[in-house]
Amino acid sequence: AADEIHAAVKKASFTADYGTRLDVGENNDAAYEVTCTPRKETPASISRGLNLQEITYVVNVQGAGGWRTDSSAGFFFTFGGLSDRQYKVSRTSKRIFQSSTRDEFRPAAGAAIHRHGPVRILGLRMDAGPTFGLALNADGELQYMFGFSLFMGTKQRLVLSAGISGAQVKRLDGVREGQRFGGSTVPTTDVFRTGLFVGLTYNL
Repeated sequence: AADEIHAAVKKASFTADYGTRLDVGENNDAAYEVTCTPRKETPASISRGLNLQEITYVVNVQGAGGWRTDSSAGFFFTFGGLSDRQYKVSRTSKRIFQSSTRDEFRPAAGAAIHRHGPVRILGLRMDAGPTFGLALNADGELQYMFGFSLFMGTKQRLVLSAGISGAQVKRLDGVREGQRFGGSTVPTTDVFRTGLFVGLTYNL
């Protein structure tokens, strides 16, 4: 009988259909149903006396622990020294002084990539993970961001992020504040500085 069954399976042609049956739990596990159906043209000499019928298998595929990669876009705010500084020379003392500082708390628009999954913070289960983003402020200056993001809402569409930001800003070049200077234009140069950021974005 075993030889006959083996011969029937070997010679008969089967069609196979599959589909996702359901998602399981928080680990992104998936269960697939695979259905094998013998073709009608299977020779009667082979199928006679054998119970060739449709067979369904369930294949479970384990997910990657719930961690995934997503992207979001929205608004960021940088502060902590990420602004250009302007300098002048005093008419009376001929010394360099800082004439103004642009707003320390500066808005920017950008996008971020997140690697996130279920974590526990202070005993509470949350969906969070590291984040890298790029943003442009109102002056078109590019800012880099690296930090930590928290996904909020039942569908995890809102993303609250915070961390370290970096950008090119203007600083004194070869001179210092309080130094006597004979010229009229104080030399400055672009240097890379780091600060902080917070952001609220929408998970795409």
